[in-house]
Amino acid sequence: MIFSFNSIKDHLRTMDERITDCFNDSDPQIREAIAPYLLNQGKRIRPTLVYLSTLATSSDVTAATHRYALVTELIHCASLFHDDVLDNAMKRRGQPSANRLYGNDTAVLIGDFLYMRALMLMESDRIKLRRAVYRAVTAMTQAEISQGLKRYRILTESDYFRIIEGKTAALISLCALLGASISGNGKWMTTLSIFGRQLGIAFQLIDDLLDWTGGIETGKDRHCDIREGRITLPLIRLLATMDHKETARCNKDLLKSDSPPDKEIIDKYMAMMMNREIDQAIRTDAGNLLSNAAASLNQLPDTTYRRELLEFSDRLIRRSL
Repeated sequence: MIFSFNSIKDHLRTMDERITDCFNDSDPQIREAIAPYLLNQGKRIRPTLVYLSTLATSSDVTAATHRYALVTELIHCASLFHDDVLDNAMKRRGQPSANRLYGNDTAVLIGDFLYMRALMLMESDRIKLRRAVYRAVTAMTQAEISQGLKRYRILTESDYFRIIEGKTAALISLCALLGASISGNGKWMTTLSIFGRQLGIAFQLIDDLLDWTGGIETGKDRHCDIREGRITLPLIRLLATMDHKETARCNKDLLKSDSPPDKEIIDKYMAMMMNREIDQAIRTDAGNLLSNAAASLNQLPDTTYRRELLEFSDRLIRRSL
């Protein structure tokens, strides 16, 4: 796994054990439906960020760190169940999606159930941290609603960035904040929260780019965004380079709700993006965000864990699949 670090492998195993324990009181059929998606680990990006943020600001991982890692993974997985329904996705992490196996209604309810479990795990925490979790989940939900209401409509870059701050950056920021909270240092908590926000935006820029240009190795369907009428930065930037005639043609080709574009049409516009170096420009923007995020960590102690946190962030943005 390209995001793994020897320093936290044991911690991630502990979190995986707690995922199983978290649902011991649930109906066996519910456990059977959920387990393949929670235990088919994916990249474990969010728990990794929780652990590295704790270790970069504190002396050791605690029971609370494990719980925060679990909370963030449950929230992330809940959002994936919902995303797959919204996307009409056929696979997730290389296997059939829950909505394909159980139907949209059940997949949505599973997502709701995971959100509730995550919130329950925060019941004993101080109000500041509980509110941070509530705000992140609310921001994610609002962003998805906003994105849904804007389907098949050309967005401004401001609209786009507002959506991805809620959709992705809110949770990444929460991961870093919760990890740093173990230190009890309010300044470091703020620093890690800002770091996570910038990293989250950069991560989503790359994710949206890879939906256009990535390979099948991503483990999920490609071109979901444009086929479902979601306008992301690659297309926004491409439209900005077009004359009136090209824009009209692009609207006709890509933005008809009753007729999703076929692969030949999508490939045509993907080639245009590459020729106009939009992919490189977006990677540059993501790299600049990462540089700003990295600079914000300079006030932390110069330890192996701080360096691993920076290396982890760099791998997220430099990935090509």
